[in-house]
Amino acid sequence: MRLPLPVLLALLSGLSFSNGAATVKAMDASPLKIWDTAPDTWAATDALGRSLPSHGEAGPPRRKKFVGIFYFLWLGEHGTDGPYDVSKILAKDPKAITDPNHPLWGPMHAFHHWGEPLFGYYLSDDEWVIRKHAQMLSDAGVDTLIFDVTNGSTYPEMYRTLCRVFT
Repeated sequence: MRLPLPVLLALLSGLSFSNGAATVKAMDASPLKIWDTAPDTWAATDALGRSLPSHGEAGPPRRKKFVGIFYFLWLGEHGTDGPYDVSKILAKDPKAITDPNHPLWGPMHAFHHWGEPLFGYYLSDDEWVIRKHAQMLSDAGVDTLIFDVTNGSTYPEMYRTLCRVFT
């Protein structure tokens, strides 16, 4: 059985609790704090002033409730031109919104981003990005991924890479 690093550290070096955080002594005897990073402890406000609901508004985590999220595997599977980023195109030339033939849009049928992803523009087989997604989805309490294969492509190389990295 593999133990998570914080549990292993606690078992090996002694554990004490204070202010909701576990404190362990590092090899050099300096204290390290281990924080509860479960999503029910998160607070956030976006650039538009919208805030996540608090515990008082949302209540405690509910049993027998599951969270799924659509996960797209197609990045790089239908060409790697670009990237074509709608936000950057419109910032460069706002009039492009009325001209489907504007050269900033790139070739017809090219895929576009709505903004630059957190980890930069990437392809769906980028193992570093997949690993970060796994960490973030797990931290957020996501239970399952739903692959979008509505266009008839199933992207087996991509989902095999994702499954290998998630494992």
